[in-house]
Amino acid sequence: MLNNVKEIYPLIVSTDNCKLFNNELQFDRHLIFNNGFYIKHQEHVLYLTCNTSNFSPFSVVLSEGEYKEILEAFNRSNKLRLLLSTSNSQVTPCKQERISNVSSELIYNLIYCIEECLKFEEEKCIIYDVLSMLLCYKRDKNQEKTEEYIAQLIGMGEGLTPAFDDLLIGLLWTFDAFYNKYNIFKNAIQLGLKKRNTTSVSNAFYFYAFNNHYSYSLVKLGEAVRNQNFLGIKDAIHEIKCYGHTSGKYLLYGIFIGLNIINCDNIF
Repeated sequence: MLNNVKEIYPLIVSTDNCKLFNNELQFDRHLIFNNGFYIKHQEHVLYLTCNTSNFSPFSVVLSEGEYKEILEAFNRSNKLRLLLSTSNSQVTPCKQERISNVSSELIYNLIYCIEECLKFEEEKCIIYDVLSMLLCYKRDKNQEKTEEYIAQLIGMGEGLTPAFDDLLIGLLWTFDAFYNKYNIFKNAIQLGLKKRNTTSVSNAFYFYAFNNHYSYSLVKLGEAVRNQNFLGIKDAIHEIKCYGHTSGKYLLYGIFIGLNIINCDNIF
């Protein structure tokens, strides 16, 4: 049994996660929900749950017994030492490798799949406004205006990960996955985070993204695109959409915006 902060529990994480962490770390219990809770070490967060329905992009799914034991240990102490070990379990974050030789047709198909999944209901005007503003600043090579505009988006929205943080993470993933020539946006987000406050969990997600690490479903989407597996693309998009309350939807909005920026470059 886990009785105090000095005890170690074998938390199962992926190999890519272990590249980010040492083997043994002290975690704080961070935020608690009905189906799970976040733990935090410095800039890193993980979401522990026994629910397999992908509540968070960075979930570690445990058995009910394991989950209950860790939760009871945290109820006795807000800090716990956890031993990180590797397994074949599907756990995030994972590293997004660059996808080369992506055709314009494939970009079009991916945009269509996202539109088909989201239906673009009440947010349509907002998303197209963001897209048009970013395209305008990129065309004019106006770094200052880009930084000012993106800074306004950081932390905008409610919840654990505000909607526009999710959107910007989706944007970062798109450029990491497909192209590396859009540093104007990545630099603007990094500078914006120095000027604007957002939630600690969003900050952790940005930290992962700046190190090319994303949720399993995003990397799964990238692999489906690499293999031109259209059924796999649709499945991964649906998985992402199911994240949280609106997190998945806004991640996909960010990907949609990024793909359209790439597409405009391919056309012109």
